Amino acid sequence: MNRLPQYDSRTRSFELGAFVSLGLIAIILIGFALRNAGQFAQERECIIDTLLNGQAVSVEMAGAPTNHSVTNLSGTPGRSRTEHAS
Repeated sequence: MNRLPQYDSRTRSFELGAFVSLGLIAIILIGFALRNAGQFAQERECIIDTLLNGQAVSVEMAGAPTNHSVTNLSGTPGRSRTEHAS
């Protein structure tokens, strides 16, 4: 009689743990994305006005913390390094 291969209990529990941890990581990443989408929805009008007019509508927007400190930008956006150096 031909028997199909079977998992042993250690392999089955290892696979279960791996897939459960991957699922939890996916749920956490989806939670972060939903939180960021909610923050964007709260500031939607201000963001749209800033993008269209090029200036902040309220003082709150200008004083909001940004995440650009870790990018180490040395120039202004829209200008290349060669234009900045000359």
